[in-house]
Amino acid sequence: MRKSLSEIFLDTLNEDYSDASVEAAFIKCDQILKEKLETVHSEEEYVAYFFDCEEEDITINGKGLELFDFWDVFKEFSEILQRVDFGPELIILKTIAEVDFLNKSILNNSVKKSISDTYVNTISQVVKFINELTGKKQITITILAGDATQYEKVIPLEDLEDEKDLFTQVFLENVVMDLVNKLGLIEIELEKGEKVYIAFKEDNWRILKKLD
Repeated sequence: MRKSLSEIFLDTLNEDYSDASVEAAFIKCDQILKEKLETVHSEEEYVAYFFDCEEEDITINGKGLELFDFWDVFKEFSEILQRVDFGPELIILKTIAEVDFLNKSILNNSVKKSISDTYVNTISQVVKFINELTGKKQITITILAGDATQYEKVIPLEDLEDEKDLFTQVFLENVVMDLVNKLGLIEIELEKGEKVYIAFKEDNWRILKKLD
């Protein structure tokens, strides 16, 4: 059975977590991915390689999920990227980012098709409000269930500063979609310790605390 990229990475490390070992394992996985993509020449082939496409139904496939699994393992060692210059020839991180963006966009469009125009408008309004805030550090999503249980997700936002506007838009829309048609709260922490709260009840939202 063929080993996945994450398995190859860990096997190559062989419990040696030095920079040299991590670098060698990372480069090996990158080379394997390059070889796999040698026959992929167009954008359509690229999408078809990482996604199953049946008419309008597009879902990420095993090859795409393999990239995400690799990142889940490699991110524990990702500080090496600050110490070692791998140069522009490596493609694996760029590919992971591209596939992640495509997947987020597909999920985004799928959800929008399944909800009302009112909900879509709500999402757009909230994302516009969040985008206009400066110095965003993180978002905390709290969803309250009917049985008084609570779900919370903390999402760092500092890395979004370097992303393209379209990526940021899709990312934030997907974050806000978690709260549409639910009861919950968005807490946005800003650089100076200030916080902004947005309360949700189904498709209605309001700002509980606004900056002066």
